[in-house]
Parts: sequence; structure tokens; C-alpha cells
Amino acid sequence: MSFNIAMLLKESARRAPNKTALIMDEVKVNYQQLEKQAINFAAVLQKLGVAKGDRTLLVIPNVPQFPVCFFGTAHLGAVNVPVNILYKEHEISFRLKDSAAKVLIVWEDYLEEAKKSCKAIESCEHLIIIKTIGKAATNGVNIHDFETLMAQAANTDIELVFTGADDPALILYTSGTTGIPKGAVLSHFSIFYQSALVPLDGRGKKEHGVGIAHLPFFHVYGLFNVLCVNIGLAGTITLLPRFEPGKVLEVIERDKVTDFAGVPTMYNRLLNHPDFTKRDLSTLDFCGSGGAPMPVELAEAWFAATGAEIQEGYGLTETGSGVTTNSVDHVKAKIGSAGKPMWGTDVKIVDEAGNKVPQGELGEVICRSPGMMNGYFNRPDANAKSYVNNWLSTGDIGYLDAEGYLFIVDRIKEMIIRGGLNVYPRQIEEILYEHPAVQECAVIGEPHPDLGEEVKAVLYLKAGQQVTEEEIKAYCKSKMAAFKYPRIVQILDTELPKSATGKIMKRLLKKGE
Repeated sequence: MSFNIAMLLKESARRAPNKTALIMDEVKVNYQQLEKQAINFAAVLQKLGVAKGDRTLLVIPNVPQFPVCFFGTAHLGAVNVPVNILYKEHEISFRLKDSAAKVLIVWEDYLEEAKKSCKAIESCEHLIIIKTIGKAATNGVNIHDFETLMAQAANTDIELVFTGADDPALILYTSGTTGIPKGAVLSHFSIFYQSALVPLDGRGKKEHGVGIAHLPFFHVYGLFNVLCVNIGLAGTITLLPRFEPGKVLEVIERDKVTDFAGVPTMYNRLLNHPDFTKRDLSTLDFCGSGGAPMPVELAEAWFAATGAEIQEGYGLTETGSGVTTNSVDHVKAKIGSAGKPMWGTDVKIVDEAGNKVPQGELGEVICRSPGMMNGYFNRPDANAKSYVNNWLSTGDIGYLDAEGYLFIVDRIKEMIIRGGLNVYPRQIEEILYEHPAVQECAVIGEPHPDLGEEVKAVLYLKAGQQVTEEEIKAYCKSKMAAFKYPRIVQILDTELPKSATGKIMKRLLKKGE
């Protein structure tokens, strides 16, 4: 069977050629224009010797050129490898070498690290620079200007290349915070499953919708749930290269955004921004959350302020984003849960021996779905550890309630063992978010000579609020078991450190890191 994910763009351009596909401030691109540019880029790659199955590595922010390169690469049957735009030389070099990418495409602002990276990797034959002047070949790497190449290919037409549904379309690397990064290989069907089948089965998104793209496209959440979903359904995407709360609020009002997807820290920063009450957010219809558990207090505050209910979901890079969602069956969200399994997806909770636990009991979340990765690229060792009888081990602790809703308690690696008792940071963080002075919090384990680990809470307060460390300890002690409440409290004068995708980076809060 021939199936190429570039058909998402092809079919939307066919039925809505003049519909606005992309907005970036004053720039607007319709579907006919976007498809033509993607085909032109496929011709560019073909001229450079890229063929079906070859890899192209993208270091591009959320700008119009990203979907052009992404769908152009897919159109040719080649494999996209998007990476974090903030990566340094050794991080880019690792991914270039591991994926054996033939072409590196980089936005000018991130050029220096990329140039150093591709010089050291033999497989990388070409460097394409967006928004700069073409330069001569250096150290065996041919350096090209994006606009010049696109102009040369303007009148070229490339047929959609035959690819099988299970052929690789994308390699997304895990963060590697606990080891060597692994490239999850996702097929053409995996992207289609998450971008077309699941949204149509679940939230019922309409073609007139406007989605905002501040979640980075190099991450599975932004790539699948924002870019591919909207392109597949002929929606409009308004682009932001980075998340800036004030700019996000401005764009929601300006472009009448209907669909918003973010991680909990983003909702928190928007709610606490001085412009929040000054902007018209009444067009918001669908608000999704993922990447980290959504505090109940935060979800309720958002709904009270906007009237838009947050539909929390759960997923991983390895599953092509979604596993569960609260938007299944068009029912009201169960706040605090990650929702029910998506179409075609099974979820099971197991103990350390891999046995299914009774309903309501804690255990590791394992899953299987049509959207799961083909496996890790060239990592049979990692594949053997991650799969058990076709079920994927997630590394997350959770439980299923009587109605089949999944509740994520924590990462197995983040669980604190204090004096032999298990302490789950998220449960404490939920209580801390209920405190009126707390804007952000993270609970971590600190080494302890007798107990093994001690519970520590790191906080950032809301503007104008004051509270002492002892008051926080007393507050927690009054609301949870004695072995759980944090004996160590640290109040920061700056926001907690976050990754490029907005997740709080707990490892940076621990001693020695």
C-alpha cells in the first residue's frame, strides 16, 4: 500500500487551495502556496542527491520554512529528523552521526553550532541555511542558501514518492536526560493516526479552526498535535518562534485563536501575566494539555477565567504523542486525569513482574497502539528493554479508575523513597499549587544519610506574595501524611528552570547538577 504523510498537505491544498494555512504576524501563506513550496523543496533535495529513506536534519524554529521543509522531505520519501534549536555542537553532532543524515537544514540564528557539527560528520554532505547569503563549500560540506535553491526549483514538479504506511517518516530523539539519546522511528501511518484518526474520533475539530503554534515543532507534541493536525484538517496555524506569554495573548486575540495546546507551566504563566485580563480570549474553544501532569487547581483557575475547559492528555515520543485524552467521546473532562485511551489504543497497569494489577491500584503504565514507533533507530538493545509482548513500557506510575480514566502519579525515576516508604512528588505538588502564594513548584528527593532520601520542595511565588519556608512546611504537614510533607523548602527569586518545551527541569534543582 502506498501511503505518504505529505498527503495531509496535498489533500488540504486540493479542497481548500485559497484557505490560509500559516500566519506569522503580517505574513500569510495559503494551502496552494504551501504545497507548491513543499514540492519545490522536494526538488531541491532531489537535486542534492537525497533519495527515499535518506535523512534530513532540521534545526528550524516555528517559522513558515519548517512545514515547507518537513512536508517537502516527506514528499520525496526521505526521513525528517527535527532537533532542538538550542542544541550545541556536540548535541547536534551526535544526532547527525547517529541518524547518518545527509543534509542539515538550519535557521541562520543557530548557524555557528550547526556548521561546527556538520564538518565533523562524514555522512553530512550538505548544509542549507535559511535567511542568509550562500557561501562556498567548506571542508567537504556544501553550503547552500535556502532561498536561492528554492528559486532555482520554482518550476520543478516532483511526483509524490511511493512509500509504505510502515516506512519511516520521522526520527525524534528522546531527551537523553537518563542516558544516551535514542531516536524513535515513527512511520507515515503513525503520523496519520495521531493527526487524522485520533482528532476526528475525539475532539471533533472543524476546518474553520485557528491553532496557535508556540509549542516547538521539534517536539512530538507541537509537531503532531499542532502542525500535522491542523494541516490535515485544513485549519489555520498562527506561528510563534518561541513561547512569550504577552505575545501569545496578543496573537490569540488578534487571530481569533480557537485551539490552544500547551504544557501546565504555559497555562500558569499566561494566567499570571499582567495582560491576561486585558485580552479577549473568548474565541478559545479547545484547550489541550500534555507533557506533564496538569495540577487540578490550575485547570480549575483556567476554566473559571476563560470558560474553556482544559482537555488533558498523556503520551510519549515513542507513541507518536497521544495515548490517552479527556476529549474521547466528547464527554466532560475528568479534571486530574489524563483521560481515556485513544482510538485503537490499549492501556494496562502492571506490577514489577509485569502482572496486571487490580483496578485502582498503582503500577507501571504500559500501552500499545497503531501509532507506536517502529522502534529505536539502530538500537536493538533499547528495543528489547522497552517492549514486552508488543506492549511498550512507559516508565510512568499510574492507575485506572472504575470508568477507565488514567491517572498519572509520577515517573518511576522521580519517585522518592523516604525511609522505605514511596513518596510521589506530584501528589505533594498538587497540594502546593493550592496555596495562594505559590506560582510554580517542584518536589524532588535529596540524599539523606539515614532515610535514604528526604522530601524537598522548591517554590517560586506569585508577584506581591510572601510566605516563609516554615509556613510552607506547616501548610503541607496539615494536609498530608507525616512521611510525605517536605522537611526542606527552598523559595527561589526566579522562575524554575524549564526545557525548551516548557517542562520544569527537576534535575537542575538537585544538588550537584
